[in-house]
Amino acid sequence: MDDTDDVIIKKLNMVYHAHDKNLHILENSIGRFKHPKHTVTIAICGKYNSLHDAYKSIIEAFIHSGIHNDANVQVKWVDTEDLEQHGNEDEAFKLYTDFSNHFTGDMSNLSGFEYFGENCLSYMVHREYLFDNEFNVGVYIQIPIYNESIDDVIEKWYMLLMRFEYIKKDEQVLSLNDPRNWKTFFEARHSMPSNALQKAKEYKTASIITDTIVPPSSFKTFIKKTHSLIQYKHIDYLLFGHLGDCHLHFHLIPNAKNEDKAIECYHEIIKLSSDLGGVYSAEHGTGKRKKQDFVECYGKEAVEQIRVCKKGLDPYFLLNTGNVIDR
Repeated sequence: MDDTDDVIIKKLNMVYHAHDKNLHILENSIGRFKHPKHTVTIAICGKYNSLHDAYKSIIEAFIHSGIHNDANVQVKWVDTEDLEQHGNEDEAFKLYTDFSNHFTGDMSNLSGFEYFGENCLSYMVHREYLFDNEFNVGVYIQIPIYNESIDDVIEKWYMLLMRFEYIKKDEQVLSLNDPRNWKTFFEARHSMPSNALQKAKEYKTASIITDTIVPPSSFKTFIKKTHSLIQYKHIDYLLFGHLGDCHLHFHLIPNAKNEDKAIECYHEIIKLSSDLGGVYSAEHGTGKRKKQDFVECYGKEAVEQIRVCKKGLDPYFLLNTGNVIDR
């Protein structure tokens, strides 16, 4: 059967040109690939290093260039976010760590610890009162006052904050110590999701908001990878939420062209949070929209456990049909 290829070529009336003599070219290439004489390291500096497929063509070019030059090309991945400031996001997260250390892990000393991050200023009213051009993220700290005067508490906290190396001037600290300031702040706080929802209505697309939470040990990794996931798909978004609980909301605002990518991205974020030991819903429950998120996080066995529990209270499955379980 050694002449099978000849039979096929003849049957198909194909023109046959012998290339046996040129096999040494392929054999030499394979030899250089398996046993290169040299090694060279090349750095790829990029924004989406956790998604190597984004650089597939570059990596393949390195492989073929290495074969041609009898060299093994080793890639060193350099994340641009590790080389530059992230809109002061690193400092905000460091504040969380420093507070946690100061209070020996007991964050109950604060009654509120919120973060206003990526792109929030684009959707916030009163931003000129709360921010200047140098800083584009912010942290809101709410401090309970019991048997002290407001002035004494402000002084104590001011002295604590100024000990941190990333707080370098008075303008970085704003005291909201009267009703007018409070009103301004809360109008700004609630304007962000409201204006983002309005933008989605203008696009006639879904407004997609995550409610994930992860353990403190996984928090920075989760935030960094989620930034990369969303930015890689070129989706507009903002980031805000409860920094004290490592519970931030990524609010995706897709347009008509990338709405499907945004929905896909949402499910990737849910899976990432689950892989890092977190859950898909920290405060807003499950319902029908997050039914699949429940399965992704806890598995089908947990769905059956819920079904058995529900049957004990609602044997005919009349209440909340379709939430987590079907009939």
